[in-house]
Amino acid sequence: MNRYFRFLILLLVLLSSWTFVQGQINSTTILASAKTDGVFLLENQLKTSLENRPQKLPFVDKLEFRTEFNEFDIRRQEYAIRMSHHSFKMRKEQRKLYNSTLQIADSETKLKLFSALEDRYGLLVAAKFAASFRELSLDLVLILEDQKTVVENQLQLGLNDDLTRLIDMEEELQDEALSILELEQLKTKANRKIEAWLQQPATEIDWSNFISVEKVKAEIAKMDESSIAFHPSIIRGEMRTNLSQQEAQLERAQKKSLLNFLQVRYGDNPRDQLKERFSFGAGIQIPTKTAATLKIKELEMESLEAAFEVKRDKLELQSQQTALKNELEFLFEQWELMKSQLTTYQSKYAPEKLLQKGIVKPTVLLKTKERILKKQFLIQKTELDIYERYIELLATSGKMMETPLRNYLSEGLEEF
Repeated sequence: MNRYFRFLILLLVLLSSWTFVQGQINSTTILASAKTDGVFLLENQLKTSLENRPQKLPFVDKLEFRTEFNEFDIRRQEYAIRMSHHSFKMRKEQRKLYNSTLQIADSETKLKLFSALEDRYGLLVAAKFAASFRELSLDLVLILEDQKTVVENQLQLGLNDDLTRLIDMEEELQDEALSILELEQLKTKANRKIEAWLQQPATEIDWSNFISVEKVKAEIAKMDESSIAFHPSIIRGEMRTNLSQQEAQLERAQKKSLLNFLQVRYGDNPRDQLKERFSFGAGIQIPTKTAATLKIKELEMESLEAAFEVKRDKLELQSQQTALKNELEFLFEQWELMKSQLTTYQSKYAPEKLLQKGIVKPTVLLKTKERILKKQFLIQKTELDIYERYIELLATSGKMMETPLRNYLSEGLEEF
């Protein structure tokens, strides 16, 4: 078993080194691939299609040709051309309505981009800590293997008869082997997703510019409620409100249009002179309570409901933002305390410190190495919690979609 674990670790290290040589890709490139996400592009095509098909009301609504004859006398045939039109006010409101429709389509594309970005941010954090946990697990396996070897030698020499300790070590080694396997599977899944996003073979991710906990803390301190205006669900809600208002405005313009139609009539009566055969007419619309009034009230109600939903969503997002900041404040305190405890522990019990004191007992040295690694594990888990909440906060606050788009997982916050 001892040789098996050492061979496995050596193989993993060699594979990692080989992959590293193949080339690296940075987190900004992965995040930028959200702009080529299939669902986002499809939604963007729909928006472009709407932009290329402007919905303009023509001045002439319809033309009618009418004919009739009086007293069944075909010689007294009459002809009329009637024109209905769209008023300048109606045409103006229709243009506004079309722009509102485009804004709705644009907000839908922002939602798809937002979703694609969330997926990529989440995967990057998971992949980063999977790599960190894997390195710690590999180091821990080596220490446990050395501890197991020491105990086996002691049992063979009769210096120790505690077989339960050997059994516990074997079980812990098996657990670590499973953890390493799960982390390798997570890495494989992440690589496959990255391959699909970038349409190229996956390479090792360059973590050298990954944002530090201290930088995360500084960025969170600068966040306020103003970025909520960039949240795509808020933008879509505001556009829905505007669309309903604009539909109501168009109905009002149509209802207030006084001139219903213009008409030219020609009467083919042989007894009339030519100038007497022509007549002009117009239809005047008398304002009354019609079905349009009910439609306007329905649209106004829709607008009010949409505006209420926007206010409610803002309050919920602000509440979530406050809760996440409070949780992160606790996690930062916990992280700082754990880091301080590790520093204190290493200053007293690090193997090199013990050797300086003349303590050379292998079991003691290996045990301190194990405890240092396990403390590092706990710190890494706390860091993972911090970064996961940080991503949630970026999404909830709308900061993730603030323009220009930035890589909030890099020290330099690069634009993309």
